[in-house]
Amino acid sequence: MTTHELAAMLDHLRTAFAFGLSKPAVGELEAVGAAFRDGPDQSVKDFLKAIRAARAPAATTKGKSAADVPAVIERVRSVRREELAAEAVSGELGTLNNAQLKQVLLAFDVKATTKIADNMLRAQQLLTPLTLSPVPPKPPAVSPDTALVDRGVETYNRLRDTKGLSIPDLQAEFKPVQTYPKSVVEDIAIRVGYSPERTREETFEMLLTNLERIKRNEYRAEVILNDV
Repeated sequence: MTTHELAAMLDHLRTAFAFGLSKPAVGELEAVGAAFRDGPDQSVKDFLKAIRAARAPAATTKGKSAADVPAVIERVRSVRREELAAEAVSGELGTLNNAQLKQVLLAFDVKATTKIADNMLRAQQLLTPLTLSPVPPKPPAVSPDTALVDRGVETYNRLRDTKGLSIPDLQAEFKPVQTYPKSVVEDIAIRVGYSPERTREETFEMLLTNLERIKRNEYRAEVILNDV
């Protein structure tokens, strides 16, 4: 049976039983029949299927959430600025899947793990006002001893410019620089033309190696000149 056929049958029922029906009931049958006639002519089975589909809740993909992660991140920031209560966001974090939690943690430079339980805990820990968890100030930078820097630069330049100095003698004379503080060794390196991004020991070795290279090149040049 199609919907138009059903409309005709309702019309027949309305006419046949009009004497036994109330006026409102007759009007309702007439309205239902008219609605079926105005719609597309389709099988009653398909019509009912469409009605059920319209009433059913929208299907969700397993393991996914419709949460607006950028909006959640902004609300977490509001909590940390004490503009919003933590309870207002805690529940939202609890609905996120692991991939979404990682996005939240990344926004606050917090390292994520592969476990959703760990990431959930770390996300919940973000809901602490910044005034309650102040970042300790960095210790003030220590200015290097300029006298030591000058001494180290003078030693480097003197050893570099002293002709005929052997490698063992060079190493022995430059060795005291190894005991200087890191800031001093770094300033020496900068003053002689390097940009150190190393530990104190590595910077010292770089300077010493460069001096040794200069001396070896001098020896090679002298050998070549003597052979000419």
